[in-house]
Amino acid sequence: MSKLDITYILIAPMKERIVRESVINKLLYEQINTFALIPTYDENNINSLKLKPWIPNLNEIKNLIREVLHEDNFVIFKVVWDGLIGDWSPKNKGEFATQKMKDRMNIVSSYTAQLMEERGINGFCYSSQVYSEQRDYHGHLTNAINIVGLNPYRATKYRYLQEIIENYSINDFSVKINEIIPEIENKYHKNHDTEDIFEQLESDWSESIVKLGFEVVDTLTKSIEDKFIEDSYREFNWSDFQKDWAENSDIYKFNIHPTGILRKLYTEYLKLDYNYIREYGCDEHPICYETDDIPIYLVDSVANHYMFYNFLERLSAEISNKYEETNNLP
Repeated sequence: MSKLDITYILIAPMKERIVRESVINKLLYEQINTFALIPTYDENNINSLKLKPWIPNLNEIKNLIREVLHEDNFVIFKVVWDGLIGDWSPKNKGEFATQKMKDRMNIVSSYTAQLMEERGINGFCYSSQVYSEQRDYHGHLTNAINIVGLNPYRATKYRYLQEIIENYSINDFSVKINEIIPEIENKYHKNHDTEDIFEQLESDWSESIVKLGFEVVDTLTKSIEDKFIEDSYREFNWSDFQKDWAENSDIYKFNIHPTGILRKLYTEYLKLDYNYIREYGCDEHPICYETDDIPIYLVDSVANHYMFYNFLERLSAEISNKYEETNNLP
Protein backbone atom coordinates (compact mmCIF):
# COMPACT_ATOMS: atom_id res chain seq x y z
CA MET A 1 0.00 0.00 0.00
CA SER A 2 1.09 3.57 -0.60
CA LYS A 3 0.33 6.76 1.30
CA LEU A 4 -2.55 7.39 -1.11
CA ASP A 5 -4.25 4.22 0.12
CA ILE A 6 -4.33 5.32 3.75
CA THR A 7 -6.43 8.06 5.34
CA TYR A 8 -6.14 9.04 8.99
CA ILE A 9 -9.17 10.27 10.92
CA LEU A 10 -8.80 12.38 14.05
CA ILE A 11 -11.83 13.10 16.26
CA ALA A 12 -10.98 15.91 18.67
CA PRO A 13 -12.24 19.34 19.85
CA MET A 14 -9.37 20.99 17.89
CA LYS A 15 -9.14 23.81 20.46
CA GLU A 16 -5.46 23.35 21.26
CA ARG A 17 -2.95 24.93 18.90
CA ILE A 18 -0.61 21.94 19.11
CA VAL A 19 -3.38 19.65 17.81
CA ARG A 20 -4.35 21.96 14.94
CA GLU A 21 -0.75 22.41 13.84
CA SER A 22 -0.12 18.68 14.06
CA VAL A 23 -2.86 18.12 11.48
CA ILE A 24 -1.52 20.90 9.25
CA ASN A 25 1.99 19.46 9.51
CA LYS A 26 0.77 16.04 8.45
CA LEU A 27 -1.02 17.54 5.46
CA LEU A 28 1.76 19.87 4.30
CA TYR A 29 5.09 18.41 5.31
CA GLU A 30 4.43 14.71 5.83
CA GLN A 31 1.82 14.66 3.02
CA ILE A 32 -0.41 12.29 4.98
CA ASN A 33 -4.13 12.38 4.22
CA THR A 34 -5.82 13.39 7.46
CA PHE A 35 -9.44 14.29 8.22
CA ALA A 36 -10.08 16.15 11.47
CA LEU A 37 -13.61 15.96 12.86
CA ILE A 38 -14.98 17.98 15.77
CA PRO A 39 -17.52 16.08 17.93
CA THR A 40 -20.68 17.89 19.04
CA TYR A 41 -23.44 16.42 21.18
CA ASP A 42 -26.05 17.25 23.81
CA GLU A 43 -25.02 16.75 27.41
CA ASN A 44 -25.39 13.16 28.62
CA ASN A 45 -26.84 12.03 25.29
CA ILE A 46 -24.30 10.19 23.16
CA ASN A 47 -26.96 9.42 20.58
CA SER A 48 -26.94 13.09 19.61
CA LEU A 49 -23.26 12.87 18.55
CA LYS A 50 -22.44 14.63 15.30
CA LEU A 51 -19.06 15.10 13.62
CA LYS A 52 -18.23 18.43 11.99
CA PRO A 53 -15.23 18.68 9.61
CA TRP A 54 -12.46 20.97 10.84
CA ILE A 55 -11.12 23.27 8.12
CA PRO A 56 -7.73 24.88 8.90
CA ASN A 57 -7.71 28.65 9.27
CA LEU A 58 -5.89 30.21 6.31
CA ASN A 59 -3.89 32.52 8.57
CA GLU A 60 -2.67 29.57 10.63
CA ILE A 61 -1.44 27.87 7.47
CA LYS A 62 0.25 31.05 6.20
CA ASN A 63 2.02 31.68 9.49
CA LEU A 64 3.17 28.08 9.77
CA ILE A 65 4.53 28.05 6.21
CA ARG A 66 6.24 31.41 6.62
CA GLU A 67 7.99 30.40 9.81
CA VAL A 68 8.85 26.81 8.92
CA LEU A 69 10.17 27.45 5.39
CA HIS A 70 12.40 30.34 6.43
CA GLU A 71 15.95 29.90 5.09
CA ASP A 72 17.40 29.98 8.63
CA ASN A 73 15.86 26.56 9.18
CA PHE A 74 17.66 24.92 6.25
CA VAL A 75 21.02 23.36 6.99
CA ILE A 76 23.44 22.02 4.37
CA PHE A 77 25.81 19.11 4.79
CA LYS A 78 28.49 18.72 2.17
CA VAL A 79 30.10 15.28 2.15
CA VAL A 80 33.23 15.15 -0.02
CA TRP A 81 35.21 12.17 -1.22
CA ASP A 82 38.21 11.24 -3.30
CA GLY A 83 38.09 12.44 -6.89
CA LEU A 84 38.98 8.94 -8.17
CA ILE A 85 40.82 10.51 -11.08
CA GLY A 86 39.98 9.03 -14.45
CA ASP A 87 36.92 7.14 -13.18
CA TRP A 88 34.82 9.79 -11.44
CA SER A 89 36.61 13.01 -12.37
CA PRO A 90 38.79 14.19 -15.32
CA LYS A 91 42.29 12.79 -15.44
CA ASN A 92 44.04 15.88 -16.79
CA LYS A 93 43.75 19.53 -15.88
CA GLY A 94 41.53 21.55 -18.20
CA GLU A 95 39.39 18.54 -19.12
CA PHE A 96 35.68 18.31 -18.38
CA ALA A 97 33.80 15.39 -16.88
CA THR A 98 32.73 12.80 -19.42
CA GLN A 99 29.07 11.87 -19.82
CA LYS A 100 29.72 8.66 -17.86
CA MET A 101 31.16 10.70 -14.98
CA LYS A 102 28.16 13.06 -15.07
CA ASP A 103 25.77 10.09 -15.05
CA ARG A 104 27.52 8.65 -12.00
CA MET A 105 27.35 11.91 -10.08
CA ASN A 106 23.66 12.31 -10.96
CA ILE A 107 22.98 8.76 -9.76
CA VAL A 108 24.56 9.72 -6.42
CA SER A 109 22.18 12.67 -5.98
CA SER A 110 19.16 10.74 -7.27
CA TYR A 111 19.87 7.92 -4.80
CA THR A 112 20.32 10.47 -2.00
CA ALA A 113 16.97 12.09 -2.85
CA GLN A 114 15.26 8.70 -2.65
CA LEU A 115 16.65 8.14 0.84
CA MET A 116 15.59 11.65 1.87
CA GLU A 117 12.04 11.00 0.66
CA GLU A 118 11.98 7.63 2.43
CA ARG A 119 13.03 9.26 5.72
CA GLY A 120 10.67 12.21 5.42
CA ILE A 121 13.35 14.88 4.92
CA ASN A 122 12.09 18.06 3.24
CA GLY A 123 14.85 19.76 1.27
CA PHE A 124 16.99 19.14 -1.81
CA CYS A 125 20.32 17.68 -2.84
CA TYR A 126 22.80 17.72 -5.70
CA SER A 127 26.24 16.41 -6.54
CA SER A 128 29.11 18.74 -7.35
CA GLN A 129 32.70 18.47 -8.50
CA VAL A 130 35.70 20.77 -8.39
CA TYR A 131 36.88 21.89 -11.84
CA SER A 132 39.95 19.93 -12.94
CA GLU A 133 42.15 23.06 -13.10
CA GLN A 134 41.23 23.86 -9.46
CA ARG A 135 42.36 20.53 -7.97
CA ASP A 136 45.65 21.87 -6.61
CA TYR A 137 43.75 24.58 -4.71
CA HIS A 138 40.97 22.34 -3.36
CA GLY A 139 42.95 19.17 -2.75
CA HIS A 140 42.04 15.64 -3.81
CA LEU A 141 38.56 15.45 -2.20
CA THR A 142 36.89 16.93 -5.26
CA ASN A 143 33.59 15.02 -5.44
CA ALA A 144 30.68 16.05 -3.21
CA ILE A 145 27.08 15.36 -2.36
CA ASN A 146 25.34 18.47 -1.02
CA ILE A 147 22.33 17.71 1.19
CA VAL A 148 20.07 20.58 2.25
CA GLY A 149 17.46 19.64 4.85
CA LEU A 150 14.75 21.45 6.76
CA ASN A 151 15.64 20.85 10.41
CA PRO A 152 12.27 20.49 12.21
CA TYR A 153 13.74 21.36 15.62
CA ARG A 154 15.43 24.45 14.24
CA ALA A 155 12.10 25.43 12.66
CA THR A 156 10.36 24.96 16.01
CA LYS A 157 12.99 27.13 17.69
CA TYR A 158 12.56 29.80 15.01
CA ARG A 159 8.79 29.81 15.46
CA TYR A 160 9.09 30.17 19.23
CA LEU A 161 11.60 33.02 19.02
CA GLN A 162 9.44 34.81 16.43
CA GLU A 163 6.69 35.04 19.01
CA ILE A 164 8.76 36.52 21.85
CA ILE A 165 11.68 38.45 20.31
CA GLU A 166 12.08 40.87 17.41
CA ASN A 167 15.23 41.36 15.33
CA TYR A 168 17.16 38.38 16.61
CA SER A 169 19.63 35.84 15.25
CA ILE A 170 18.49 32.25 15.70
CA ASN A 171 22.05 31.23 16.59
CA ASP A 172 22.19 33.65 19.54
CA PHE A 173 19.56 31.90 21.64
CA SER A 174 19.03 28.50 23.18
CA VAL A 175 15.53 27.20 23.80
CA LYS A 176 14.33 24.62 26.30
CA ILE A 177 11.69 22.11 25.42
CA ASN A 178 9.44 23.07 28.34
CA GLU A 179 9.33 26.64 26.97
CA ILE A 180 7.76 25.25 23.79
CA ILE A 181 5.62 22.58 25.47
CA PRO A 182 4.88 23.88 29.00
CA GLU A 183 2.64 20.89 29.71
CA ILE A 184 5.64 18.56 30.16
CA GLU A 185 7.10 20.64 33.00
CA ASN A 186 5.79 18.41 35.77
CA LYS A 187 6.32 15.18 33.86
CA TYR A 188 9.91 15.75 32.86
CA HIS A 189 11.81 18.74 34.09
CA LYS A 190 10.96 18.54 37.79
CA ASN A 191 12.06 14.92 37.90
CA HIS A 192 15.25 15.28 35.89
CA ASP A 193 18.16 17.57 36.57
CA THR A 194 19.93 16.54 33.36
CA GLU A 195 20.72 18.80 30.43
CA ASP A 196 17.71 19.97 28.44
CA ILE A 197 17.04 17.71 25.48
CA PHE A 198 15.88 20.22 22.86
CA GLU A 199 19.34 21.26 21.68
CA GLN A 200 20.28 17.58 21.64
CA LEU A 201 17.33 16.80 19.39
CA GLU A 202 18.40 19.54 16.96
CA SER A 203 21.96 18.20 16.99
CA ASP A 204 20.89 14.55 16.62
CA TRP A 205 18.83 15.45 13.56
CA SER A 206 21.90 17.08 12.01
CA GLU A 207 23.98 14.00 12.70
CA SER A 208 21.39 11.80 11.00
CA ILE A 209 21.81 13.82 7.79
CA VAL A 210 25.59 13.53 8.01
CA LYS A 211 25.24 9.76 8.41
CA LEU A 212 22.96 9.68 5.37
CA GLY A 213 25.62 11.45 3.30
CA PHE A 214 28.38 9.07 4.36
CA GLU A 215 26.04 6.11 3.81
CA VAL A 216 25.48 7.21 0.22
CA VAL A 217 29.17 7.73 -0.51
CA ASP A 218 30.21 4.49 1.20
CA THR A 219 27.59 2.49 -0.71
CA LEU A 220 28.04 3.94 -4.19
CA THR A 221 31.85 4.02 -4.21
CA LYS A 222 32.22 0.34 -3.34
CA SER A 223 34.35 -1.55 -5.86
CA ILE A 224 35.45 -5.12 -6.50
CA GLU A 225 38.97 -3.75 -6.17
CA ASP A 226 40.37 -3.11 -2.71
CA LYS A 227 40.49 0.68 -2.79
CA PHE A 228 40.43 3.08 0.15
CA ILE A 229 38.16 6.06 -0.49
CA GLU A 230 38.89 9.05 1.73
CA ASP A 231 35.99 11.33 2.66
CA SER A 232 35.08 14.22 4.93
CA TYR A 233 32.27 16.74 5.47
CA ARG A 234 31.36 20.29 6.44
CA GLU A 235 28.16 21.84 7.76
CA PHE A 236 26.79 25.24 6.73
CA ASN A 237 23.77 27.42 7.20
CA TRP A 238 22.06 27.65 3.82
CA SER A 239 22.16 31.48 3.81
CA ASP A 240 25.93 31.47 4.48
CA PHE A 241 26.60 28.67 2.01
CA GLN A 242 25.10 30.66 -0.87
CA LYS A 243 27.74 33.35 -0.33
CA ASP A 244 30.66 30.91 -0.12
CA TRP A 245 32.40 31.16 -3.49
CA ALA A 246 34.77 28.22 -3.02
CA GLU A 247 32.10 25.81 -1.75
CA ASN A 248 29.08 26.84 -3.80
CA SER A 249 30.07 28.81 -6.89
CA ASP A 250 33.50 27.84 -8.23
CA ILE A 251 32.43 24.23 -8.87
CA TYR A 252 30.48 22.18 -11.39
CA LYS A 253 26.96 21.41 -10.18
CA PHE A 254 25.05 18.38 -11.41
CA ASN A 255 21.26 17.86 -11.35
CA ILE A 256 19.34 19.20 -8.37
CA HIS A 257 16.65 17.07 -6.69
CA PRO A 258 14.07 18.64 -4.34
CA THR A 259 12.32 16.38 -1.83
CA GLY A 260 9.14 16.44 0.24
CA ILE A 261 7.15 19.67 0.35
CA LEU A 262 9.77 21.55 -1.70
CA ARG A 263 9.48 19.03 -4.54
CA LYS A 264 5.72 19.35 -4.54
CA LEU A 265 5.76 23.17 -4.40
CA TYR A 266 8.48 23.47 -7.04
CA THR A 267 6.55 21.26 -9.47
CA GLU A 268 3.37 23.29 -8.96
CA TYR A 269 5.25 26.58 -9.50
CA LEU A 270 6.75 25.26 -12.73
CA LYS A 271 3.38 24.09 -14.07
CA LEU A 272 1.83 27.50 -13.37
CA ASP A 273 4.80 29.28 -14.96
CA TYR A 274 4.74 27.21 -18.12
CA ASN A 275 0.97 27.59 -18.53
CA TYR A 276 1.23 31.36 -18.03
CA ILE A 277 4.20 31.91 -20.36
CA ARG A 278 2.65 29.73 -23.07
CA GLU A 279 -0.46 31.92 -23.05
CA TYR A 280 0.92 35.40 -22.38
CA GLY A 281 4.62 35.19 -23.19
CA CYS A 282 7.70 35.59 -21.04
CA ASP A 283 7.75 39.39 -21.14
CA GLU A 284 4.40 39.54 -19.33
CA HIS A 285 5.43 37.17 -16.57
CA PRO A 286 5.49 39.03 -13.22
CA ILE A 287 8.76 37.35 -12.20
CA CYS A 288 10.50 38.48 -15.40
CA TYR A 289 12.40 35.34 -16.35
CA GLU A 290 15.13 35.82 -18.89
CA THR A 291 13.75 34.20 -22.06
CA ASP A 292 16.95 32.34 -22.90
CA ASP A 293 17.08 30.80 -19.42
CA ILE A 294 13.74 28.99 -19.65
CA PRO A 295 13.94 25.51 -21.20
CA ILE A 296 11.23 24.86 -23.77
CA TYR A 297 10.10 21.69 -22.00
CA LEU A 298 9.33 21.53 -18.30
CA VAL A 299 11.26 18.25 -18.02
CA ASP A 300 14.46 20.24 -18.56
CA SER A 301 13.58 22.61 -15.69
CA VAL A 302 12.95 20.04 -12.96
CA ALA A 303 16.67 19.49 -12.24
CA ASN A 304 17.82 22.99 -13.32
CA HIS A 305 19.69 24.96 -10.63
CA TYR A 306 18.76 28.39 -12.01
CA MET A 307 15.06 27.56 -12.10
CA PHE A 308 15.10 26.00 -8.62
CA TYR A 309 17.00 28.86 -6.98
CA ASN A 310 14.60 31.29 -8.64
CA PHE A 311 11.76 29.30 -7.05
CA LEU A 312 13.39 29.47 -3.60
CA GLU A 313 13.77 33.26 -3.84
CA ARG A 314 10.16 33.68 -4.96
CA LEU A 315 8.90 31.35 -2.25
CA SER A 316 10.74 33.30 0.45
CA ALA A 317 9.53 36.65 -0.90
CA GLU A 318 5.93 35.54 -1.33
CA ILE A 319 5.76 34.03 2.15
CA SER A 320 7.08 37.29 3.60
CA ASN A 321 4.68 39.45 1.54
CA LYS A 322 1.67 37.30 2.34
CA TYR A 323 2.48 37.47 6.04
CA GLU A 324 2.65 41.26 5.89
CA GLU A 325 -0.64 41.40 3.99
CA THR A 326 -2.25 39.09 6.55
CA ASN A 327 -1.14 41.27 9.47
CA ASN A 328 -2.48 44.37 7.71
CA LEU A 329 -5.95 42.93 7.24
CA PRO A 330 -8.66 44.90 9.10
